[in-house]
Amino acid sequence: MLKLKTMSMFSLLSIFLLYLQETDSIAVMSVDIGSEWLKIAIVKPGVPMEIALNKESRRKTPLVLSMKEKERNFGDPALGIAIKHPKNAYIYLTHILGKKYDSEAVQLYKKRFPFYNLVKDKERGTVLFEAENNHKYSVEELLAMVLNNTRHIAENFADHPMKDSVLTVPVYFNQAERKAVLDAANMTGLNILQLINDNTAVALNYGIFRASSFNSTMKHIMFFDMGSSHTTVTIVGYSTTKVKDRGYVETVPQLVVKGVGFDPALGGLEMDMRLRDHLVKAFKAKHKCKNDITKNPRAMAKLLKEARRVRQVLSANTDHRAQVENLFEEHDFAVHVTRAELEEMCKDLFEHVDKPIKMALNAAAMTMNDIESVILMGGATRIPKVQDILIKTTGKKELGKNINTDEAAALGAVYKAADLTAGFKVKRFIVKDLNMYPIDVEFDRAGNDESVRRITRNLYHRLNPLPQKKIMTFNKKPKDFDFHVKYGDLTFLSNELVSHLTLGGLCNVKLSGVETAHEKNVKATPKGVKAFFNLDESGILRLEKVEAHFEKSPELVEEESQSTFSKLGSKLSSFFGSSKSEDETVETAKETSSDEKAEKKDTKEEESKKTEEKPTEKPKESNVTKVAANETASNKTEETKPTKPVVAKEELTFAHVSIDLPRLKKESFDASVKRLNELEARDQAKFATEKARNSLESYIFEFKNMLDEDSFQEISTKEERTKLQETFSAASDWLDEEGFDADETVLVKKLKNLKEAAQDIQFRKDESVERPKAIASLLQSLNLTSVFFDSIKSIPDSKEIYSEKDIKDMEKITSEAREWLMTTWKKQNETSLAVKPVLLSKDILYQQGKVDREMMYLINKAKYYVPKPKPKANSTTLNATQTNGTKSETNKTETAEPVKDGNTTKDKKANKEGPKEKPAKGSGEEKLEIREGSGNQRRDEKEQLKTDKKPTGEDHHEPDDEL
Repeated sequence: MLKLKTMSMFSLLSIFLLYLQETDSIAVMSVDIGSEWLKIAIVKPGVPMEIALNKESRRKTPLVLSMKEKERNFGDPALGIAIKHPKNAYIYLTHILGKKYDSEAVQLYKKRFPFYNLVKDKERGTVLFEAENNHKYSVEELLAMVLNNTRHIAENFADHPMKDSVLTVPVYFNQAERKAVLDAANMTGLNILQLINDNTAVALNYGIFRASSFNSTMKHIMFFDMGSSHTTVTIVGYSTTKVKDRGYVETVPQLVVKGVGFDPALGGLEMDMRLRDHLVKAFKAKHKCKNDITKNPRAMAKLLKEARRVRQVLSANTDHRAQVENLFEEHDFAVHVTRAELEEMCKDLFEHVDKPIKMALNAAAMTMNDIESVILMGGATRIPKVQDILIKTTGKKELGKNINTDEAAALGAVYKAADLTAGFKVKRFIVKDLNMYPIDVEFDRAGNDESVRRITRNLYHRLNPLPQKKIMTFNKKPKDFDFHVKYGDLTFLSNELVSHLTLGGLCNVKLSGVETAHEKNVKATPKGVKAFFNLDESGILRLEKVEAHFEKSPELVEEESQSTFSKLGSKLSSFFGSSKSEDETVETAKETSSDEKAEKKDTKEEESKKTEEKPTEKPKESNVTKVAANETASNKTEETKPTKPVVAKEELTFAHVSIDLPRLKKESFDASVKRLNELEARDQAKFATEKARNSLESYIFEFKNMLDEDSFQEISTKEERTKLQETFSAASDWLDEEGFDADETVLVKKLKNLKEAAQDIQFRKDESVERPKAIASLLQSLNLTSVFFDSIKSIPDSKEIYSEKDIKDMEKITSEAREWLMTTWKKQNETSLAVKPVLLSKDILYQQGKVDREMMYLINKAKYYVPKPKPKANSTTLNATQTNGTKSETNKTETAEPVKDGNTTKDKKANKEGPKEKPAKGSGEEKLEIREGSGNQRRDEKEQLKTDKKPTGEDHHEPDDEL
């Protein structure tokens, strides 16, 4: 019953999430990384797909970090510092993550937030924030601090350690930005299971709660997401498909991303900036100031905050009043703003709303007639003008608003995290995402006229499914060479988007060992240099390995098998009676098997050829053996000759140099980790000190107030109270003067000394509160025992259930407990409350435990009592009755014949066995009614009978285990 109830709860929260076992050893989390907000979701046993609340009990946390002197804050406290001291708080970190210092995105960031001191990283060319005391922090380090704080939020909410996580990123993030996110997470020690695009996570969350409505016919949904900094349009196809990867065929739901359109500059932030500039002009028109307000970071931060609030209010109202107290040079500011004015300021932005929609439709090769519905996501979609444009562009009468804008991405990502974790079993939901940007490979090739020309080959095309592995073969490359990996054809993007996204070269790869491999295999036929690429689920491209392939004839393989090493080995093995041919066969077999295994990875064609040639291998081997037997007269076993060409592989070394984002050197990475650990240790020490100070302060305050209570004066003497008053007053003065700079150790020791000084009087205080409760509890048990004795008399089989010793033992225990209580209670009443009490609550509870255990034993004895079966009546011999009315023969018995009414066999059986009695209530044949908790209670009672100490006697026995 309990399990069914638990599964019912799971189905209400997520009809797809099932658990392998109830264990506290696993838990996963997800973080939806937005421009302004972070949303954290967790999954652990008993908590499926839940948003983690932060310290302020909010479901989303501002993506803000502040560092001022030795104080570091996150979330809402840091957001307050961002208004008072903007240069000490870091916001919108994702806008410059993975960007070069000279990029357009960084220049725009500097223009929007001029109070930051940004410098160029000389080693990597990225951005560094210069903070107080000339400390410089990279964007990855700042983001790592934020991610580490999200782990603390998840751990505090789930009360469980967190390490495995899935992070969301915008779909337009390029390779450099995705790698930067992973670098930041690795600095914190988080194990990133996968990076998932935020639009895909939203689509997954939408699908898992509607999977029952999907069928084999694909239906297409468009998600329009306009957030703070960017707009994304995603066309997703939902359907069901049959898979067989768990040992059986099952029909599972799936989502396929068909097309994506985006604009990384279209969002609520740009509207807030324009409204802020409008408020600046209005302030300058009303107030004449000595200084320029735009040069004051604090005033500009206040105006940006007010502009964001006014813009959100204008989504529901046609006009609103913007006002800021003491904005600049002690001037208050207020101005009336209308929705029409805001729409006029952002007129050009609204003209770009339909462009991501057209981009997504072109990518999916669809029209709006193929789209079933349009679902809104993001806070900026609440703007009425945006909704009007969407209705006009899409031609839909109504826009879907049935998805949680703030939490959909985080919940979809945490579902994916549970699916990727071995400790959880989730309902299968196939996700097919796509690659956003095409990737090409460039290399040089020498012509016949010794001219060199640049060759470009496409490696991954746009909208390529993820994940996918590919092999690129470079032919006619006998010497070491290099190639260049870059983004491919970007004509589907506007020039503005290309410059904003910074899509250029990815990496240079320099190969070495090619010439050496050719010299080593000079007699073999070169089959090219193969580079193995992997575009994983996170959308990150990796070069796994590079190999030079050579095709060898069977004769060449046989010739190479007679190497110097094998000849030397055969001579040495002859001294020990070994056979030369056996060693060479094993070595050749190993080489052949490894070649065949590697050939399977190359192409499917080679694998199919190998399958076709297998049936002919045995006859060829037999022919070769016959020929070898004719040529040699010895009885040695002849080695098997290869029957087909063998592909030999030589692994090449390569140097990988990133162009888009130079990777962190190990020294720099370790230095960043060390710095983050030091900051984390400092924060933890600060938290522990504050906790110890609060504990000491609250204890002093509560105890000093307790000294004035009447109940406290009854249990203490005047001398004790005076002494304690002086002790606690001195501790309070010390805390106000010197204790502010004390560390955790000193504060904890101070609290311990105070508790030791007050332990005697505190003990009496606690006893005065607990003693009446314990006495009342014992008296209740004694009264229940009296009622139990009276109820025994009404039980018909009481003499069979209980022996005389049972009753006497129970009476003895209850009488001793009652006599002890009355005697000790009387002494306690004669004792002053200001001294150590005679009657202690723990002794009372001990006496109550003895009474309760003995009574429970007797109750269980009646509960599990099985009546003795009554003697069976002899029903096989009955007095025969004459049907004609004559006298019965008393000295003669006859066997009774059953009446032939269709139940002859049953009546015979009844006559043989005798009348069957109905089982008595409480017997072993009784049907058990299972109620919630009854199973656990029954087991506990049986275990209690086994463990409790019982009086000796033959009637004291355990109930049958089988009951």
